[in-house]
Amino acid sequence: METNINKLFIAMPSPPVIAQVHRELIQRNEALTGVKWVPEANLHITVFFLGFVDVGHLPKVKAIMEKSLENKPVFSLHFSGITLEGGRPSHPSMVWARFERNVKFTELATKLETQLRPLINGPTKFPDPIPHITLARIKHQPPPDIDVNVQCDLTFSSYDLWKSVSIDGNVKYEKL
Repeated sequence: METNINKLFIAMPSPPVIAQVHRELIQRNEALTGVKWVPEANLHITVFFLGFVDVGHLPKVKAIMEKSLENKPVFSLHFSGITLEGGRPSHPSMVWARFERNVKFTELATKLETQLRPLINGPTKFPDPIPHITLARIKHQPPPDIDVNVQCDLTFSSYDLWKSVSIDGNVKYEKL
């Protein structure tokens, strides 16, 4: 049953090399029980998290997204590494494929936030976003082995509107 409110975000696709690294990390850490790996289909770089948005606003959201690409921003995200993030240093809560901060990425996110603000229910969280792909969430477990050698730069070409759907306690992301 379609609800009138969707949990939405704007995201760039994950580069294929990150999916390969993700699979390698899962295999290398298969004995860990407190690590919840993000499903491969959910890997993405969030450009802007809208949160809960009324379905009636979807045409406006899509129009704003299209308009923001008219003067197509050109930039590359430079990969900085697989990192442990959040929580405390001795008990991190996430594994990220982290990219370096990028002024043009931040400008795009800020432009979207400014234009979408009237359609959003609630505050936004990240005024200076760090481009990253969440690979796993860590719960009460020693962190996984993340020592991998990967080179990856990503040239911005487009983004999509996604929605978050809860199914039996799991989260699935769907492109709209």
